Amino acid sequence: IIKDILPRNSFGFVAGPPKGNASPHGGKSVLERKMALSIITGKPFFGKEVLEKGRVMFVNLDEDQDKQVRLYYRMTGGEKIPGYLISNARSCRFPEQIKLFEADIAEAKPLVSIIDPLQRVMGNKAVKNQEDVGPIINELKRISKEQSCSIVVNHHSNKDQSRDKDSTAS
Repeated sequence: IIKDILPRNSFGFVAGPPKGNASPHGGKSVLERKMALSIITGKPFFGKEVLEKGRVMFVNLDEDQDKQVRLYYRMTGGEKIPGYLISNARSCRFPEQIKLFEADIAEAKPLVSIIDPLQRVMGNKAVKNQEDVGPIINELKRISKEQSCSIVVNHHSNKDQSRDKDSTAS
């Protein structure tokens, strides 16, 4: 989809420190919005060629829908650019929310779906525990494959050096 960055029908992560450690130019969420706009418009993404244009769907668990729309219009300079979609799913940790997310993808047929952030998808479960994160990641990978939709998940890496060194969980 984006040369050397995002393959078609893939599953992956955008990972980095939480917002407090982000660049003054924006962090992971801003990067994801810019990536979405490039995919929708076909314009290069930080100099990388967009190989395939398409719709992008967000499951943003940090911001309500109104804020997402305001951020979109700020990013586009107030211009409405078709193809920026917001999922009805408010989580991906419960079976009914996964079904809603999958139904949204099946209906809208986005090229890419972005889930932000992984920690909220997990709820009370630990991101560092395979027993907790594995089933949810496997479901998202299944959806990606079956719906022919690349899925990108936002993950906050560990900024607190006193925490478990084997974990990237925030």
